[in-house]
Amino acid sequence: MKNQPIAKKTSAWRRHDQMAAAARIRKIAAPARAGAEPPRRPAAPILPEPGRQAARSLRRFVQTLNELDRTGQDRALDEIANTMVVRGLGAQSLNLLEELSRLIRARLDRTR
Repeated sequence: MKNQPIAKKTSAWRRHDQMAAAARIRKIAAPARAGAEPPRRPAAPILPEPGRQAARSLRRFVQTLNELDRTGQDRALDEIANTMVVRGLGAQSLNLLEELSRLIRARLDRTR
């Protein structure tokens, strides 16, 4: 390598670095050894992008409402209900929220 141009030395070092990085990734991604503890809870399912956005928005909605006092919560919920009905989304929203409520109850019952 002594007489080779600098560009070739650089690309050789780059290849070496890439191979070393790939080896580190393979080591990290390798399956756990036999006898290792399984994860305590299953990984969350991967949602398509619109589903992830909806889940984030709903979590933010719940957290924001929980930060309000009871009067603020009542006002916000009343305003949301008015908006949904006026925009023609009342029945659809109610169906989705009832389904979500059923799913949450099932999970809460399982943990008791």
